[in-house]
This record gives sequence, C-alpha cells and structure tokens, in this order.
Amino acid sequence: MRAWLRRWYMRTTSLSIPWAGNRAFVRVLYVLWSWVYDWSIAWDRAFSGNARRMVEATVREEDRVLDVGIGTGLLAEYGAPLATQYLGIDYSG
Repeated sequence: MRAWLRRWYMRTTSLSIPWAGNRAFVRVLYVLWSWVYDWSIAWDRAFSGNARRMVEATVREEDRVLDVGIGTGLLAEYGAPLATQYLGIDYSG
C-alpha cells in the first residue's frame, strides 16, 4: 500500500476505536474500507507479490493454519490451497 494511502487509511479507521464495542458500526466501517484496501493491494503489485512469496515460503502441505485478523483474505487466497487446513477469523466477520 502506498505510504500516503496507508496514513489516510489509518487516520480514518482509528475513528472506529471509540465504537469498538458496537459490532454493527465496525462491520459497516469494514465494508466501506475493504474495497479501498483490496484496490490498493491490487495496485501495489510489489506488495502482493511479496505477500504471495512469503506465504509460499512458509506454508507447507501438512500445515494447519490459523489466520487471525484475516481482513479481506489476501493471505488466505495464497495460503489456503497450500495447507491441509486453513481457518481465518476477523473481528468484523
């Protein structure tokens, strides 16, 4: 993710901290920002390529993976086909 986009994203999503107990608000915020995150990752080919290489270097066929804070599922997209079992959880889900 580009530095300016990361700063903007972090500044605006930090507004959700006082609302952390309100799951409905967090879910709406996540839906609104997930497309920005996915777009920025698709736009930054170096990041997505490095993420894919990192997962391919660490996940083996016999592994059972727990992905905490799965977000939009970028790493799951790369890791799930490699692992025996891949479970992802996220607060927004």
